[in-house]
Amino acid sequence: MDALSPTTASAQRRGVVEALVSTTKLVPPGFPMPQKITMDYLDQLLLYCVANRVEDLVLLDEEPLSVLWSDAVHRFPSRKIYLSELQELLCKLVDDPGAALRVARAEPCDFNYSVRTDRRKSVRFRCTATSCLGLGGAKGLEIIFRPVGKNIPSLEQLGVEEYVIDACTPSAGIVLVTGPTGSGKSTLLDSMQRKLLTTEPAKRLLSFCSPIENDLREIDGLIGQVVQADIGAPGYGGHLKTYEEAVRNMLRRNPHAVYFGEARDKETIEGAIFSAMSSHLTYTTTHTSSTHMTLSRMADPFGVDRIRIIKSLIENTRLIVHQRLLPKSDGLGRVAIRSALNITNDMRDELMRAPVDHVPVLMKEYTESTGLSLLKSAEQQFSFGNIHQRSLDAIEQELGGS
Repeated sequence: MDALSPTTASAQRRGVVEALVSTTKLVPPGFPMPQKITMDYLDQLLLYCVANRVEDLVLLDEEPLSVLWSDAVHRFPSRKIYLSELQELLCKLVDDPGAALRVARAEPCDFNYSVRTDRRKSVRFRCTATSCLGLGGAKGLEIIFRPVGKNIPSLEQLGVEEYVIDACTPSAGIVLVTGPTGSGKSTLLDSMQRKLLTTEPAKRLLSFCSPIENDLREIDGLIGQVVQADIGAPGYGGHLKTYEEAVRNMLRRNPHAVYFGEARDKETIEGAIFSAMSSHLTYTTTHTSSTHMTLSRMADPFGVDRIRIIKSLIENTRLIVHQRLLPKSDGLGRVAIRSALNITNDMRDELMRAPVDHVPVLMKEYTESTGLSLLKSAEQQFSFGNIHQRSLDAIEQELGGS
């Protein structure tokens, strides 16, 4: 079967990320903005964001309310937000009177916030407060809220290719999901873990994220066991302080699989490698621009140890999936395109023998010949009418038409 062949009855829906699809155009909130942003108003605004599939709510001083929706910025007709009210709001959100002062001193603040929808259920948000340049050279402040805690779809519901579905739950080794910020990496990985946790024999998964997004215990049909921990400062939702502690901790708890939220630095990359070398199936994400450059880019921070790290990654990585989200042609939601490579033993042997600088070339050849091609994925979504010609042209230009 072709690696890009449909897995659902309606091929035109393949790749369309249902969680990001709306049925109507975005309209501004139907409730007035008060003279000062209160906690009650913020809760109402956040619930509006959830109902309208908003990707991020952005509160920026001296700017009106704005959101990211369908991969574009939308500014609402409202008064400008004052710096003082943002600072006061931040201190209330994290229950810390010194939070705004620390952010102003170049200490970004990451935290979780929940809004209750009824007596038994709440919606969580991943939040970041960052100091920035304000008007006239003064200090400014931005707070971003991203809805998390969504229902976790199956891989089939996400329209994921069978090539990826068949390879995403190996017995051990690393499964990497790559892509730019906001490309649905966490959603895709959570769906992979849903497959693991709903398949016999039951597996035990330990998850370490910064912060936790979705509650994996709410997966429909769960038969495995999952325990999630937030990596971060105590008092801001953290259960463990560092990923280094997480690696030591997981060895004492006998998991079948481990999820590290992001392999972003030496500590987390080596942690993922160590987990895989200890015979654990290890899931993680990273920010790279393609499947074939992933291992080389992950090894770059290690300097003189680069060769050792890239060889360790080759030895332990089983699947790499690169994903991007493109605007849907009707303006309602976004569409996923993917490239992927399932690294077989024969590929691994050749990659281990090759000079490290030749590894990306070999991996690109493997991806184009036996894996999933990003360009072919985009061409398929264009043929379905899911994306604009300009989106396809941009991918062709980036990849040189190859």
